Amino acid sequence: MPLQFITYHRTEEVASGKDVYVLTHDEFSHQVDLVAQSGLSVLRSPALDFSDDAYRIGITFDDGYKSDLINAECLAKKELSAWFFVSTANVGRPGYLDQNEIRELERLGMTVGSHSHDHVKLDILSMEESRRQIFLSKEILEDILGHRVDALAFPGGGYRPAVVAAALDAQFRYLMTTDWGVNRPPFQAASLLRRNNILRGTSDKDFLRLIRSDSLYARQVGFSGNQVAQALLPEGAYRGLRQWFR
Repeated sequence: MPLQFITYHRTEEVASGKDVYVLTHDEFSHQVDLVAQSGLSVLRSPALDFSDDAYRIGITFDDGYKSDLINAECLAKKELSAWFFVSTANVGRPGYLDQNEIRELERLGMTVGSHSHDHVKLDILSMEESRRQIFLSKEILEDILGHRVDALAFPGGGYRPAVVAAALDAQFRYLMTTDWGVNRPPFQAASLLRRNNILRGTSDKDFLRLIRSDSLYARQVGFSGNQVAQALLPEGAYRGLRQWFR
């Protein structure tokens, strides 16, 4: 049962600036319509235990921006669900979700996960600090929601074996990366799940090709090249290079 995750960040009424990760509300809403019309199975539960071999897509959001609630409402209208990863140091700050809004995400049928505490790349921190980031964010979210939080998305895709081990010590079941590609079973506790970022200006044709995994072999070659670029280039240069090659 192949599983592909697509990832969003912030949306705005009118996207401004050069950040290609910021879409307009209308652009996201249109892509939700494309997903709903595609006939593809969409992940509706945080549990990755399936009784069939159907190809599925999952939708995720990173960072915990205020626009998450608008987008969750958009998804709920289409009876779709997504995973929202929150950096807990930002909870209640201007432009970010507050505690009541995080709980509202779950009332709308969404799943909430951790994006560390301070939204820092965990692989470049000391082991002590990376563990603090992981455990603290989990504790805060579980206090807000009143139940166990099972998923962690590594900020900036930063992880290494010791970071993975810390996440498992914190009893996270699902670990989300920014590695591109499609996930294949079995999904175990230590599985690192790949995700594909959606950028502003993605055409309908390219979006549909992505969620359907068309030309998967050719895309997989591209995924490897992009991971090398991401590791070697500064963030701004990497984003520019990635947009240029799209």
